[in-house]
Amino acid sequence: MIVLYFGKYIFELFGITLDAFRIGAGALLFLTAVDLVQKDINTEITCKTDISKHAVVPLAIPVTVGPGTVGALMVMGADMKTISDVTFGSVALLGAVVSVGVMLYLSGHIEKMVGRNGLVVMSKVTGLILSALSAQIIFTGIKNFLQS
Repeated sequence: MIVLYFGKYIFELFGITLDAFRIGAGALLFLTAVDLVQKDINTEITCKTDISKHAVVPLAIPVTVGPGTVGALMVMGADMKTISDVTFGSVALLGAVVSVGVMLYLSGHIEKMVGRNGLVVMSKVTGLILSALSAQIIFTGIKNFLQS
């Protein structure tokens, strides 16, 4: 919520234009999408280190709120002008948080239902949708930059 509400002030603080940030955030989202499409879920873990050394950061945080997510939230927050936009954006973000929480909570059951191959297919489709979203963010940034 902080990134959504105060993203435009962060832009002003660092002197970054919204369109430049759109291009950067879209590029990061695209890299995430490529990673989703190319990742091999069946790969065995090669590093057998002690997990307690890495347990300080909750495992879901870097995946769900990475740089691409932060960038997308900042761009969306900077575009919100009216109270209804802010309200709708806040409700949508809370809905996304609840959805991710439910998906993480039910992940074991979902894996049993759709199987390993179903998870691979869902990951690839999600990556494809995310790549289209990132391309749209980049194209909007380029279009607005060229018009100004």
